[in-house]
Amino acid sequence: MRRGDALAVGLANPRYTERYHPDREFGLRCLEHGLRGVFEPTLVAVHHHGRTLEAFRRDARSQGAGRRAIEALHGETIDAEGEAQLLAGLPAPLRHVVRSASRPRSYALTAGALSSTVKATNRVGLPGAQLAAARLLRRVEQVRGWKVGSA
Repeated sequence: MRRGDALAVGLANPRYTERYHPDREFGLRCLEHGLRGVFEPTLVAVHHHGRTLEAFRRDARSQGAGRRAIEALHGETIDAEGEAQLLAGLPAPLRHVVRSASRPRSYALTAGALSSTVKATNRVGLPGAQLAAARLLRRVEQVRGWKVGSA
């Protein structure tokens, strides 16, 4: 990126305060300034990350809140799909579970049950079931973050 373009776009946006997706937000500002990204397949990175279940849940909520913030800042540039984007690819019964978990009482029950399932399947050595429960929990938390923020 040319220095002049970087200065025109700005490396950080003081209006974007979420932890997740600042790279997406930066890319949208570049696009709005007429810049185009180029995919370079030879660039590779490995991401090693470990965290507790509670940190996983907080991160997922932050991801949802970040998506919402990007939609608010760049709604004219992107097709804001909102909650539908977070539900994409889920079978209908699981979409219903995630949607219903966006209500406060349902959220507490659903997120609690899924967290317990993640822990229990880890203890008994069922990694496939643990992964499935964690993926559904992530969606529940992302929708929660999209609706009410990352707190």
